[in-house]
Amino acid sequence: MEKRILVAFLLSFVVLSAWSAINPPPKPALKSTQVVENKKLEEVQQSSPAPSVAQELSFKEETVALENDKIRVEFSNVGGTIKKIIIKQFNFSLPLTNIYTVAGYGQARFTAAQNLKNEVSYVLQSGNVRIEKKYTLSDNDYIVKTSVQTEGLSNLDIGIYKVDGTLIDDKTLKSPQRSLFEYSLGLINQIIRKDSAVEFSEKENKIENAEVTWVGYRNQYFCMVVKPDFKSEKFAVVAEGKKDLDIKITPSSTAVSNYAATIYTGPQNLNILGSYSQGFENIMVFSRHGILEFFAKIIYFFVHFLHGILKSWGLSIILLGVSLYLLTYPLTAKSMMSMRKMQALQPKMKSLQEKYKSDPQRLNKEMMELYKENKVNPFGGCLPMLLQMPIFYGLYQVLWRSESFKGADFLWIKDLSEPDRLAILPVTLPFLGNELNILPIVMAITMFFQQKFSSKNMIVTDENQLMQQKMMLVMMPVMMGFIFYHFASGLSLYFTVFYMLSTLTQWKMSKVVEVVK
Repeated sequence: MEKRILVAFLLSFVVLSAWSAINPPPKPALKSTQVVENKKLEEVQQSSPAPSVAQELSFKEETVALENDKIRVEFSNVGGTIKKIIIKQFNFSLPLTNIYTVAGYGQARFTAAQNLKNEVSYVLQSGNVRIEKKYTLSDNDYIVKTSVQTEGLSNLDIGIYKVDGTLIDDKTLKSPQRSLFEYSLGLINQIIRKDSAVEFSEKENKIENAEVTWVGYRNQYFCMVVKPDFKSEKFAVVAEGKKDLDIKITPSSTAVSNYAATIYTGPQNLNILGSYSQGFENIMVFSRHGILEFFAKIIYFFVHFLHGILKSWGLSIILLGVSLYLLTYPLTAKSMMSMRKMQALQPKMKSLQEKYKSDPQRLNKEMMELYKENKVNPFGGCLPMLLQMPIFYGLYQVLWRSESFKGADFLWIKDLSEPDRLAILPVTLPFLGNELNILPIVMAITMFFQQKFSSKNMIVTDENQLMQQKMMLVMMPVMMGFIFYHFASGLSLYFTVFYMLSTLTQWKMSKVVEVVK
């Protein structure tokens, strides 16, 4: 999805710069991990002795809940584990279950030993095996502290969580958002990430001898990060079905019998994640390209800085658009002027091509002389645009993934993370549905006039090129309008402002008469 939207933006941006062709950066491949053979996976799954109770439940599940102002945590006596964590502000929970289990005892019957205002404890006694689990909920926070004490176990695996894809409503989840679901493991020297983590296959299965410092899961806006307070020596990712995936870690042989961890479940907000000084913020990236991530982080903190002053996310987006326009204006103006000069030289270039069509070397020499004489850089229109791409790509990522816009209203817009929905139509239209979204329409109209100004003084000597130009004048705005029609209104708001300011620049440039020799 990230690539698809980036390509769409690139297409529009290319049109504004005389339709120069630029491809988005390829998505980097994940660092390789060791694929596990079925035999090895069975060893991982059976590394802990099985309980003396049947794997299929022969007892009634009993649940209890703890909550504060931020989250509600539901616990189950099945495995004595966390069943669900709900982020109360948005009434949302990630598709995760069996959070922090002792592998092999996930279906065992635990007994509730203690249930206080902010603490729940469970105990299992099976022969010489004893497992005590305690969960503590922090006050007015997104944190759950957990500890597991064991007796009679020489080795065990800790099940961090189970992804249950059946908990995701496929009817309401748009296809692009599916790619934003991601599981991740923080190792000592790398972070392993896998997106589109809603459906799985045996290809997911892997095991690696490595110390895991944290395990995470996130979607577009929210995340869970589990940080063990003990050293581990191995991890396993096991796909148990198309919709099910388990992540387990193995404590090192030197670890004590108390396996504690800190669990964060809340918004993907760098300020909140960083406030715990636990490294939780490492789960949140906007791009796997260093330079793009750098610009995205700058933009992220800048728009939050603006919100701290303006107290309105809508106004912050508009001021962000104006700020970036002013920042990139010198490059934009230079690019447009270079394009104008190139267009003015078209008749002379065509004449040279006809004159030296049988002598490519002489043609190239004469063309270079023509550029030099008129002080024209043939790449002058492309290079400034390339320099701006990291900024605009980072901007797109911030506006698309920032949870701050979820539920934020502005003017008639009720939620900047959703389409603006000025009205609901009595009929359902093809491709558009039954929503009247104004911002994408305004953006498309503005883009049309921008291109019209851009092509006003162009000199086109080729009939086919003229036809293509006329077609693009209409097709590109229409296409971009369709693409943005169901996008978050925060994105549409920014790009509407961007195109309005760019149209002003194009209008200004159309008044300039560039003389070439």
